[in-house]
Amino acid sequence: MAEDVYRLKGHACTVPRCQNDGDTLDHRIPWEHYKKGTCVDNLFPMCSEHNSSKGEKDYFDWLRELDQR
Repeated sequence: MAEDVYRLKGHACTVPRCQNDGDTLDHRIPWEHYKKGTCVDNLFPMCSEHNSSKGEKDYFDWLRELDQR
């Protein structure tokens, strides 16, 4: 599945303005709240720093929090 994600979405961290490699995959919508579970549609490359910061939050909620800082 990871190969498909990177092939379709590239290898860069998908956080705006981040220049790091997406060395991990992140669930945009926490997998326990996403009806399809873990799937290519819900996985995106993200650097480990951002992935750790986001934790289990929804990606878009987390981005809003970052923008408010």
